[in-house]
Amino acid sequence: RESVRSWATLPRQKIAIPAFFFICHTFVTSRTDLPHTKLWGTVAGQGAKRCSPKKTLESMVHRSNTFAVLLAVLMVLAACARTRTMLLIKGSDTEVNLVSDFAESFRQVNPAARIAVTGGGSGTGIAALINRTADIANASRPMKADERALAHKNGIDPRPLVIATDGLAIAVHPDNPLGRISLPQLAAVFRGEIRNWRELGGPEREITCYGRQSNSGTFEFFKSVVLAGGDFGPGVLQMNGNAQIIASLQQDRGGVGYVGAGYISGSGRAVKALAVARDDHQPAILPLESHITNAEYPLTRPLYQYISGQPAGLAREFLEFCLSPAAAGIVRKNGFFPLQPEHRRLNRASLQSGERSQP
Repeated sequence: RESVRSWATLPRQKIAIPAFFFICHTFVTSRTDLPHTKLWGTVAGQGAKRCSPKKTLESMVHRSNTFAVLLAVLMVLAACARTRTMLLIKGSDTEVNLVSDFAESFRQVNPAARIAVTGGGSGTGIAALINRTADIANASRPMKADERALAHKNGIDPRPLVIATDGLAIAVHPDNPLGRISLPQLAAVFRGEIRNWRELGGPEREITCYGRQSNSGTFEFFKSVVLAGGDFGPGVLQMNGNAQIIASLQQDRGGVGYVGAGYISGSGRAVKALAVARDDHQPAILPLESHITNAEYPLTRPLYQYISGQPAGLAREFLEFCLSPAAAGIVRKNGFFPLQPEHRRLNRASLQSGERSQP
């Protein structure tokens, strides 16, 4: 399901750009062979020698042709500007389906818009925004300090928008009798300190840990919140996305992994979510909507889109659509949850002009 969706490219632009270079090449390489050039050399070299009417006419014709060429070049450039309706969005695999659905619905009210949405991980999207190869970066984590510093160095003013709220569920095989786990226990499991379910009150069975690749924002979120910035154990298997982890847990009775809560509640997801407690003495909370939207669930997180500066044109129209009531149903359909009040305030600030502090 974590696929890449893209829409039609711009045929007029594909034609206009080669035409522009052809015209420029013709104009530059041919002017030294034109009659008026030879005529001007004769006049300059012989001083008072008169120009014939025929040569004068040729010169006038050339000047007229030159004007026509320049006018054509300007028209080509104007056509390119008019067809600049491609929006490039790159980043989080967690968000790729959600944002692709946003784009598909947006094009129903704005058919001229062309939007390409690709995954690759939050780090990939943020790097693309910094390198100016993407207009919007999808990220399931906040930007890091070094990423922000590099962005400013490259003239990028990164601003976050929160498009949905997500909960990170701790999933196991449905036959696992364990019902809860605390964050300290979960950290010990993924550091490799606890290796058998028996140590947690479960069956005599070796634990297999399924995680995400290091360019994933979900990887970074888990590392920051659960491992407190520490390292994963060497036995953790790195998977490409939520779907791969779910598929593995369906087959592995000793497996445990972290996935978006929407992947647990979706149809056909034959896995079980554990209730999670902040510590060994706190009540354990299931990743349900009511617990996620009020941040009671310990592994609740916002899903971001990053832009550079105050958005304008197509980018602004699209972002406003993503935050509109019309997009709320798309958010729920993809297994995510509404925004929290502080996120709405952040979005208003990011869409306004002026320098803004960023999370």
